[in-house]
Amino acid sequence: MERNGRLESTLEYANTLAIILLVALIVALLHYAQNGRVRELVVSTILVTGLLLTLSRSVWVLWFATMIILFFIFSEMRRKKVAVGFIVTHIAGWLLAAFYKGDLLFFKGRVQTIQPETSEFKIRLVYWKDGLQMLKDYWWKGTGGGGWNLLQQDYQSQPYFVKYIHNHFLQTALDIGIYGLLLIGILVGLFIVGVKIQIKKGNKAEAYWGKASILVVIVVILHSGFDFDLTFPIMGGILLLFMSDSLTYLPVVFTINSKKVSYSLVVCSVCITLFLGWSAIGYKQKQVATQLRDSGQLEMAEPHFRIASGMIPWSHTIQYENAKLFVLQGNISQNKEDYKNARTKVEAATKLQPKESLYKELLDELKGIGNRLK
Repeated sequence: MERNGRLESTLEYANTLAIILLVALIVALLHYAQNGRVRELVVSTILVTGLLLTLSRSVWVLWFATMIILFFIFSEMRRKKVAVGFIVTHIAGWLLAAFYKGDLLFFKGRVQTIQPETSEFKIRLVYWKDGLQMLKDYWWKGTGGGGWNLLQQDYQSQPYFVKYIHNHFLQTALDIGIYGLLLIGILVGLFIVGVKIQIKKGNKAEAYWGKASILVVIVVILHSGFDFDLTFPIMGGILLLFMSDSLTYLPVVFTINSKKVSYSLVVCSVCITLFLGWSAIGYKQKQVATQLRDSGQLEMAEPHFRIASGMIPWSHTIQYENAKLFVLQGNISQNKEDYKNARTKVEAATKLQPKESLYKELLDELKGIGNRLK
């Protein structure tokens, strides 16, 4: 739930949790402005407390800006009762967070470091600069999923290692090529057209929540420009949820009445669901195997690795993690068969992902061990 003093929840990433809480806070406050119910204030207080405990500076900036914008574009927020409730909610949330931390000014250090010169922001500029250099070579088809992770050492202007580039749009372009950005642009464009129609032609409530959708979508997209929130399925779902209602206002260009098309869509949906379920089970087996291995239960881990590699034969990471298990067994038993099995697994991983330097390094080490044990 918490790491390094920051609330993370089960997401294990404070910034993404903060964005989710901010979106929920926007919705809760707008519900209160519309209905005036006390329960929305209670929920808002809890959300404010959580937002403060994430210690997410970037989201705090968006939070501050968003709260000001709410008062500008929603006249309901400017009513005395709502404004008082807004203030009480934020003060109560701050006091609850301060009580939990045992310090009224627990956020002072984080606030003081909200500036462009912070080390985190500077290193992200380096990631983006190097990522743009990589994109020049892979702009059309992309590098494939995880390509940045594997190829970054070839484009680095200084030493670092990060799994994600901390910019979802650049990450998308690197993964699947420039047309991935075009698809995102088309989706956002359709949303803008739809929400304009919703605000202009919808009733008062529809226009109200249309403006709310714009605000939420802007907040999510802005933060995704310097983080990797949208790699979490829940964040992608939230974004699509707030876009979807406005998209229903788009004019119908054509209709499809064919039963064959409907059946095909159903079959495709079932196949996708089965594939995702199968993959989820396989990756869960990998997770269990890795946890057992890391806790020293080597013999119990092996069957889970075997199941995982059988269910997901295209995963090079499963082969690599399994190889590490055999290395640990070999270190204990000094049995060359264990090292031989480890080498087989690393070779399989290298075949699936030839550019991964970690695999090459381990393979070289295993070859050296094999030569010594002959």
